[in-house]
Amino acid sequence: MRADSEDGLWAGQDQLLQKMQTKGGGFASMTILLDASLDCNGSCLYCYNRPIRTKKPRDIPNLPAIKETMKRLVDAGVDKHITMHGGEPLFLPFDALKELLEYSFLLTGESSIQSNGTLITDAHIKLFKDCKTSVGISIDGPEKLNRFRFNKKTTSKIIENIYKLKKNGISVGLLCVISKANGLKKYREQFKEFILNMKAADIQGRLLPCSHPDPRFELTIEEAKEFYGDMADFLMEQGIWGWSPFSDVVNSICGRTGDVWCFFKGCDPYCTKAGIVITSSGAVSVCHKFQEEHISYTSPYTTIRKDILSQTDCAGCRFFDNCTGGCPADSVGWDWRNKTRWCPVWKMLFEKMENILKFADIETLIKKIKEEKK
Repeated sequence: MRADSEDGLWAGQDQLLQKMQTKGGGFASMTILLDASLDCNGSCLYCYNRPIRTKKPRDIPNLPAIKETMKRLVDAGVDKHITMHGGEPLFLPFDALKELLEYSFLLTGESSIQSNGTLITDAHIKLFKDCKTSVGISIDGPEKLNRFRFNKKTTSKIIENIYKLKKNGISVGLLCVISKANGLKKYREQFKEFILNMKAADIQGRLLPCSHPDPRFELTIEEAKEFYGDMADFLMEQGIWGWSPFSDVVNSICGRTGDVWCFFKGCDPYCTKAGIVITSSGAVSVCHKFQEEHISYTSPYTTIRKDILSQTDCAGCRFFDNCTGGCPADSVGWDWRNKTRWCPVWKMLFEKMENILKFADIETLIKKIKEEKK
């Protein structure tokens, strides 16, 4: 549980950082997520930060403390990939944003940011170019498909900014939350056209299922299976690679477990292997999906959820080592000790992709490539 000290850091953080520095490099691609502030100019209906933001209406960043923690995590070998998250990072004062991106660039030679794309200006674009910033844009599709985030006018502006970033040579990726607003069959053709437009601009991204207790937002299991099954067929027919979760499933089956996205990383609420968070106070925390519970980061090395699931929900599942039970924040009954409620969706995709890879005799091809490299 959270226990703030005078300097705003959590009790036990020093011990955790010392453990990281002692073991050094014992991490599996654990992104450093910089939540310098949870303040936001948006009001996404399914946002998991809304409960926290309601309790803490102004989240003022402690820049010296944040920078110190950034350096200590990088020095400890946690990762060399720091992503500014939020909230909306561009809602920060420009000077604060500049200071953090420049420091990230100083530490790692690059920087990264996840934004809703509404506040991007020419000054931001120059800063991104100077700091080698890759930009993730959160958008659920064009026009009304993005209505759980913003109205049509604002959505059009976001799309304009996406193309503007690409025109200026900035790496862009998309994060699309799949919900009742864009995932139903009646929206499919419009969504596919959006994906084709992004392909033409050489943009890839992630299609993540909306997880929310309100049934007005979240797809049913059957609706989600229909969406992801149809989109898998569409992407294959169009020869489009690089969209998650489809690329994650293929990478996992082929043994490239380091190239899978967060929900297959084997997290639990006390050890989110996919990402470690730096809060506005400079504290170390678990993934922002569990910040509402104020859980302190316990260990960067071990999770107990995988052990539990291997003997309960996921016992005997041949894809368990691939999906590890899914994201604990999406668990059945919102109890992290259970497997993800999207299990039928992921299992369908694993079976589908496995059969395609078998048909293409990928195993023989992989063996041949390995032999040629010897």
